[in-house]
Amino acid sequence: MEGVPQIVIDAPALTALAPAANPAARGHALRTSKSIARSYTTRIWVCNSLNKRRKVEEFNIKWNRIKAEIEVYQKDIQKVILEKQRLEVITRIFPIANRFIQAELQERNEKIAHIRRHDLLEEKQQNNHSIDTRNEATTKMERDIVALKEDVEKQKGVEVTLRTQLAGTKHIKTEQEVSAGFYKKRIVELEKVIKNLEFDIVELRVSLVKHSRRSDDLKKHDNEYLMHAEQTFRDENTALQKRLRELIDANKEVTMNYQAIKKNHDLKRNEFEELVMELEEAKNACQLAIEKDIADLLTKVNDTINEYELKLERKEEQMWAMSLQMTEETTITELSAVVAELQKKQFQPRMERLKAIEKDIKGRMEEYALAEERMETGFLCPRDLQCFKIPMTLIPCGHTYCKHCVDSLREENYNVVKCQVCNTPVQNVFRNEQLESVGEQFTRRKTLTLSFLEWIKMLKVYLPDE
Repeated sequence: MEGVPQIVIDAPALTALAPAANPAARGHALRTSKSIARSYTTRIWVCNSLNKRRKVEEFNIKWNRIKAEIEVYQKDIQKVILEKQRLEVITRIFPIANRFIQAELQERNEKIAHIRRHDLLEEKQQNNHSIDTRNEATTKMERDIVALKEDVEKQKGVEVTLRTQLAGTKHIKTEQEVSAGFYKKRIVELEKVIKNLEFDIVELRVSLVKHSRRSDDLKKHDNEYLMHAEQTFRDENTALQKRLRELIDANKEVTMNYQAIKKNHDLKRNEFEELVMELEEAKNACQLAIEKDIADLLTKVNDTINEYELKLERKEEQMWAMSLQMTEETTITELSAVVAELQKKQFQPRMERLKAIEKDIKGRMEEYALAEERMETGFLCPRDLQCFKIPMTLIPCGHTYCKHCVDSLREENYNVVKCQVCNTPVQNVFRNEQLESVGEQFTRRKTLTLSFLEWIKMLKVYLPDE
């Protein structure tokens, strides 16, 4: 055992303590005590080496577990870095979401810093726990050493007592020599144990110093890594802020362009709303006039029909009364001819007037249908000459096309849209919802007008000669 202090046995002191007996017996006793002390010391050293090996294995297991956790955290950090790169790409594509992404990045950085602080605290707690365990073992060994020293002192007191008792008889003296040799052996063994325990304490202190140095190195390495990561995050944050300022400037320019376009669009929309209001007023006036004429015509027709029905009923009553009074056929024939003549004279002028009114209504409805068709030209796409389906207004020229026509223009001109009417390059396209709603109402009104016109065509007035 290198480094273990040698146990010095004071042979003259032992011989002085022992009675004057056979020198060979004293030498044998010394050799026996040395061999016993050596075997006891060897056992203690083996036990201590096994305990040290077990502690080293436990420390290696803990260190491997810590390394595995560090690898897991590094993988998590790599995932966070990949997520951060993905967020940077999204930031380039969507400038409006930069503030939210920056907040998310800051939150992730705080989480990483919190995880690292938590790991450092856990490692520090584990190191402190292992140091406390070693200190407890050292304290326990020191207590054992103190107890052994007390035991040695007690044995020395017993030896002194036995030495005083040896002055009695030789028989007692011989027994006391044997017991004194035994106690001397015990004392030597205990001194060796004390030396070994002191050596173990020294080794534990050395290992404690090494462990503390190693923990300091780990802390220093972690602090350097954290400082480097913090500097990296600061650089990335600076770059992101610079990119954010550039995007804000670009966003301002886009906002100015959008405001100009919106102003132009508002002017166009106001003009269009005025035209729509005028169109609605004209349509409402025409509709009211037509409805009024139709109502008047129907009222007159119903009144005329009611009058003729009453007159016919009266004539029939008169004819029945006359037929009851007349018995001859000639009289009935004459009366029938008179009735037919009267009916012709009274009914024909009114029916001719109704026919004139019918022609007037048909003419007005045809004029209204022609006006509707002329107005329909304002709702036709200049490309396919069909009514607008999802109208899209071009900026800055203000012409309107269908959505599929705009898509076909874009495909024909290699993703560049030019107005087919004025050949102006298009800067932006927006969906004209107001024109779309007005077009739907116009289509519905046109359908109702055509159906009403068909119904009027079916309405005919026949004269008696027809």
